[in-house]
Amino acid sequence: MTLRRLLVAGVTLAFLAVLAGVEAIVVRNAQLSLQQQLEAHAQETATSLALTLGALLKEADPALSETVINPVFDRGYFASVRLLAVDGRELVARRITPGAADAPAWFRALFPLEAPAGEALVSSGWRQLGRVAVTVHPEIAYRQLWRTAYEMLAWFALLYLAAVLAVGRYLSSILRPLDALERAAIAIGNRDFRAVTIDAQTVELRRVAGAMTALAEKVREAIAQESARAERLLRDAYVDPVAGIASYRGFAQRVRTALQSETGVAAGALAIIALKGLEEVNRRAGMAAGDALVRDAGQALARALEPVPGAVAGRRQGATFLAFMPDLRRDQASAQIQSALAALRERLSAPSPTAVDVTAGVALFEGTRPQLAQLEDWAEVALHRATQQGSALLVLDADAGRAGGRTSEAWGAVIEAALAEHRLALYGQNAFALPGGEVLHVEAVLRLIEADGSVVPAGAFVPAAHRLSLLPRLDREVAEVAVALLSRGGAAPARLALNVSMQSVADPSYRAVLHALLAREPGIARRLVFEVSAHGLDADATAAFAGELRAAGAQFALDDVELSAESLALTHRLLPEYVKLSPAYGADIAAHADARFLLESLVAILRPLEVKVIVKGVEDPALPATLALTGVAGYQGHAGERPHPLA
Repeated sequence: MTLRRLLVAGVTLAFLAVLAGVEAIVVRNAQLSLQQQLEAHAQETATSLALTLGALLKEADPALSETVINPVFDRGYFASVRLLAVDGRELVARRITPGAADAPAWFRALFPLEAPAGEALVSSGWRQLGRVAVTVHPEIAYRQLWRTAYEMLAWFALLYLAAVLAVGRYLSSILRPLDALERAAIAIGNRDFRAVTIDAQTVELRRVAGAMTALAEKVREAIAQESARAERLLRDAYVDPVAGIASYRGFAQRVRTALQSETGVAAGALAIIALKGLEEVNRRAGMAAGDALVRDAGQALARALEPVPGAVAGRRQGATFLAFMPDLRRDQASAQIQSALAALRERLSAPSPTAVDVTAGVALFEGTRPQLAQLEDWAEVALHRATQQGSALLVLDADAGRAGGRTSEAWGAVIEAALAEHRLALYGQNAFALPGGEVLHVEAVLRLIEADGSVVPAGAFVPAAHRLSLLPRLDREVAEVAVALLSRGGAAPARLALNVSMQSVADPSYRAVLHALLAREPGIARRLVFEVSAHGLDADATAAFAGELRAAGAQFALDDVELSAESLALTHRLLPEYVKLSPAYGADIAAHADARFLLESLVAILRPLEVKVIVKGVEDPALPATLALTGVAGYQGHAGERPHPLA
């Protein structure tokens, strides 16, 4: 029950008790008054009859006495009127049996009225003729008392209803700020530290609102300060101070994250772009002019890549820049690089002490998931050949000559057959808590079973499924298999994490099927966590998807999170159960103290939001001990265990 209802109930019950007491007092006083009136009436009637009879009678004459008594008896509410002789004989007696009572029996029992009797002597001169005995019947008094009680009750009921409405409105006006306090408390419980703005009439509520606002403000300030410090560290570690774009380290981390994400990158290109003539600018115009030229080139390259979702621009060293463009085919990648080179030449065409030219080598890939080092090697070869040939651009296919590779279309046929024949299997890899080592959850890892029985890891076919928009169907199959697995009980995981692609999040049919599946199995829904990769994420669609999951009882988490300001902002908005750091950071954390410090900052920022941090891709058995010192909640990778089939 709400506080408002409790207060209204308490006040109205107290008022009801007061009214009931007043009613009882009024009726009781009326009872006493009527009882006294009955007694007085009985005695007055007896006295009056005695005087009248004494004046008329010389002897005890019953007939004459009856003519005097009858009119009096007929006009009043008497149980009996009797004329008794001196010896006690009844000379005249009139009696009546009362009719049906107007007042109910319980009322008569609660407020009893006695039938009073009055007596008076009948005398003629000095001679006593007898006595008159009058007994009044209380029926008329009961009728009057009952009418008084009934009318009082009706008026008090109206007064009570009016008082209830008035008290309700009054308390509502006073307690209306409690709604704002309640919403603020719920928001704080949901990790939304908003300010509390209320127009309270009471000092106490204003103090509570002020205290809640101060608390929320302190938490926001702490998060903002830690976030600002983390952003400075991120810029120092992963942003080139001259070019203003990603340093080589930052570029490598972001590209590795894209290549190693669960959904993978189906196709794309990596370009190495060299500025020819920068050394001459430094020699003839000074380092400041050379830095300005590098800065102009970096900004021009970044703007040229903005139309490509997920594209990354970085500076490798000196006059060499890098550009990564995911999910582009050969013709698209070539056109985009040509556009970027044109933008660079236009920006660098300003008058300078020496001419500056641009040359690029591009490595394309499609249908495979290469390593960053492999792409760089091919792009280096392409750049070297372009320089030798005097060309501005040379493009090489990094997949050329690979034996046994499948095109996206070939993988599409394999995936369709596997879906039709239900040749998809779930493997599991535990995520372990730090420092205790308990199992946090089991992440389901998809495997495709070839027609010959061989097991294909997700990294081999997911990029093609992404390009062919087959991921919603794969994710639907995974969800159904997972629910069936948890329904069997036995050795099924206590908590299972499933990866969901952005294609599935944006697919209404997938979300409808998933909602129906979770609605049928609410107990199992509470054991499921759905992880969405932060790489290429649509924040609006993902926020709606996360809300649907929480409403169904399941949990939402972010996967492949980078150490970046964008990831921090995304985490603040979506408030996942936990975030999993991209596997690309595992080696960096082990090798660089500043990466560990950044991780500590991330943990400190997310702790007030109750968002846990889990590090993926932990291969070094010694790394978990180092991670435990940073405050992360857990880790996942081959250092803990390798994926195993889920029964």
